[in-house]
Amino acid sequence: MKTVKIVSICGVFVFLMNILSSCESGSDDYTALSKNLRISATENDGTVQLKWTLAKINNFREYRVYRSKDKNNYYQNSLIYSGTDFFHHTFVDENPNALGTNYYWVEALSGNDFDYTRSYKSNIDSINIGNYPSFSFFPKSVIHNKDEMLIGFIDGRNKFTLYNYESDVVVGTKEVNYNFQYPCFGKYNGLTELYLGENNTNEIGIYDTKSLKKTGSLPLNNQYLYSLASNGDGKIYASCDYGSYIEVINRNMTGAYLINSSYDQQYLKYSESQNALIANEDDSYSYLYVYNADSYGDIGYNNYTSSYLQGYNYSCIKEDPFTGHIYIQPYGKMKPAGVSNTVYSNFGNCQDIAFNSINIFTAPFNSKALYKYDRSGNYVGTIDLPGYPVYILVEDDKLIVFFVEQAISVSQVEYNRVYKGYNQDTPFGIYIVKN
Repeated sequence: MKTVKIVSICGVFVFLMNILSSCESGSDDYTALSKNLRISATENDGTVQLKWTLAKINNFREYRVYRSKDKNNYYQNSLIYSGTDFFHHTFVDENPNALGTNYYWVEALSGNDFDYTRSYKSNIDSINIGNYPSFSFFPKSVIHNKDEMLIGFIDGRNKFTLYNYESDVVVGTKEVNYNFQYPCFGKYNGLTELYLGENNTNEIGIYDTKSLKKTGSLPLNNQYLYSLASNGDGKIYASCDYGSYIEVINRNMTGAYLINSSYDQQYLKYSESQNALIANEDDSYSYLYVYNADSYGDIGYNNYTSSYLQGYNYSCIKEDPFTGHIYIQPYGKMKPAGVSNTVYSNFGNCQDIAFNSINIFTAPFNSKALYKYDRSGNYVGTIDLPGYPVYILVEDDKLIVFFVEQAISVSQVEYNRVYKGYNQDTPFGIYIVKN
């Protein structure tokens, strides 16, 4: 019996020595038993390869691997792997966060039926998958100037951001009085300008687009400026007092004049193809207004036609500049040019829609892709994206897509139109697609 025991103990000793020697010699079968649990993360074609050292603990029970976007908060995390095989120490994360940094750590649990469970945490390793330009708060009031390759947006912190997507540079940021105003780009004497409502005044601030420095201001007759639009030739249109008044001001003049004072028309866009100002009401009502301008951009008082939208809570009003049709999202409606009634389009529900001379693009719900159509409305394919699209901006040779990491439903947009159904602290990224 003694001989048997000696052989058994020696056998165990030899077995352990073989493991350690194979680890030291670079064997692929095992990773060395470590005093400190360590994890490493490596990117591999959009996935993350995770590998950790074996836990040198008694009564091993389980490995648990976590992913988080906040390395300082262990509670805001996702358990992405758990396993009871002591020698299994790798895992591939197929769905890492495309925005921001992914933080990973592993925990080793020990215990038995007669003992409480203990947890041993590893180091934290981090990796950034997409390297996309990203921002921490969901955008609204998004404006685009393709000549200067600029994007502007206001977020829920009452902050306006001006971003150059060609050079990937934030030109500047500015605090605004409230986050539901809509600025605009315009031109004067051949130079691109930014027009933004000034805090606690009845003035439009004029800003240089290369520095976001204020260069002047224009007075209005009413305060609480909500939305601005420009015809690109020195004429500026302003929705004031939460949409109760619409005023027009010439860039080289000091006095503004009124064109409407009856309706709650909060969102303004200027149509160059129709030479008209488009206004839609807030989510309490359901009308779209088209104000026809003369060759100078001037509009007569109450010179408009209106269309009933048959519903409310529309988050996106976009004009097809090649046809003059106006598309109303997310419910897939449109107002054909020259027609007062609205009809359902061929493109269905979507977060946004965009146009170039060859194709029409939509941002569908619950799909990490854009849907692509020809100009006749026939579906021709998809454009894969790293996330769910919420805004599409178009240039001649590219698309600029705002995307998020979570899907949303149409009903959620209905009850939160301002942020397209998302929380205001939802991060987003920018993805550029070459046509």
